[in-house]
Amino acid sequence: MTEEVRVLLVCTGNSCRSAMAEGLLKRMLREGKVDNVSVRSAGTMTGGGSPASEGAQAVCREVDVDLSEHRSSPLTGSMLSWADIILC
Repeated sequence: MTEEVRVLLVCTGNSCRSAMAEGLLKRMLREGKVDNVSVRSAGTMTGGGSPASEGAQAVCREVDVDLSEHRSSPLTGSMLSWADIILC
């Protein structure tokens, strides 16, 4: 069994860049049948609960990534501790 790798994607609001990166990375991992990587995203300046921006959703739809269920999450210390890799 391969050890799990945990990736945390961070931007300011978690409604555009990190949300898009999370959706794209999850799709790439699924298509590549990679099952030992967990992906989350968060924002440094968000209260949480906001949907991905309309622009981010539109761009991701063009490459068959659905962000309609995404809700922003504020970055927490436990998320930082959880992650093996943090991309900003």
